[in-house]
Amino acid sequence: MRLTALVRNENSSAPSTGVPDSCCQWRPERKLFRITRQVPPGSVACVSVAHRQSVPHNQSNAISATRVAHGVEFVFMVNGSSRRPLLVTGSPRSGSTWVGRMLAASPELYYVHEPFNPSCSGRDDLGRLRFTQHFTYITSENESTYRPGVQRILEGRYDLLHALLSCRRRSQLRTVLANRKAFADRRRDGIVPLIKDPIALMSAGWLARSFGLQCVVTIRHPGAFVASIKRLGWDSKPFNWALSQPLLMRDFLQPFEAELRELETGDSDVIERAAMAWKLHHYVIKQYKDTFDDWIFLRHEDISQDPVEQFRRVYEKLSLTWTDKVEETIRSHSSSTNPKEAEGKDKPLHLDSRAAAHGWKDRLEADEVERIRARVDGVVQAFYGDSEWL
Repeated sequence: MRLTALVRNENSSAPSTGVPDSCCQWRPERKLFRITRQVPPGSVACVSVAHRQSVPHNQSNAISATRVAHGVEFVFMVNGSSRRPLLVTGSPRSGSTWVGRMLAASPELYYVHEPFNPSCSGRDDLGRLRFTQHFTYITSENESTYRPGVQRILEGRYDLLHALLSCRRRSQLRTVLANRKAFADRRRDGIVPLIKDPIALMSAGWLARSFGLQCVVTIRHPGAFVASIKRLGWDSKPFNWALSQPLLMRDFLQPFEAELRELETGDSDVIERAAMAWKLHHYVIKQYKDTFDDWIFLRHEDISQDPVEQFRRVYEKLSLTWTDKVEETIRSHSSSTNPKEAEGKDKPLHLDSRAAAHGWKDRLEADEVERIRARVDGVVQAFYGDSEWL
């Protein structure tokens, strides 16, 4: 097993690393230091990547990549404090964008938008990471295709060559150079990536075990989820992404195979299919709740009732700095002066959070609510009681 780290250093001479010279190659012309260490299977190695700058108490910001049982754990050292990268995931339409943006209001984090979404493949900030279907399930059995790309994202590496080849105008070149500088500045300052991606839900366990990500999972009432899918006109077909992944069916969704095949071949509508999608997503979330004690699980309805206090608690759990600017950002996105619900196919971030949390009750017919309840039975009870349907 080979562990490699690229270290940017502001000094003109090779830094002291504690790694034998036979494992190191110093390239002063690029101010990069390549550390390569052969690691016996099952052992533990640590490479600390330090970015020197003027910080209080002569401390430095750093990224530590520690080889653990299943992969590399990334730990960012910022002014003497350690912090892991974040993943904000959950069922689509569950408020993950809202939660992700409010957490990314912290100056200690930067926002990475949906790298697991097939429609985002090819972005310069995602490098070589490519997905061809939604809700890809990654395990140790198929990770070789995805691991390098995910690691580049966590390292904050910008695919400069890809970006330059995409340039057609001078304005695009200026944008590319500005983006490259932004990535370099974040790496220098030890700012931590926050990946917001509901499409990564099925792979959240792999991301946590392989890279040490801290996970925040959003949950939303099935009525609200289905009403949102219906409003947006999305053609939810959970049997496509579920049945096409044998590993996902084997490890999580086998109890629903017959139900999925019935939906696939039968005459179902958007209400039935969206409710089934909610059931699959939240069945997996329930397994995560039973497995990962350090994950944070947030119900959309709870956050919506008192966003400032709820987010303050999350900031505290994640050891993020709460500031007046953060509080103002949260207030402005959830104020009662904002629209009470989205219209058409809009997906606004500024809403009256209290009103929006229960607006689905006015958008669904009584028979649609009963059909949703019947479809999600057996899973919904882990998250919502009978009174929360009224």
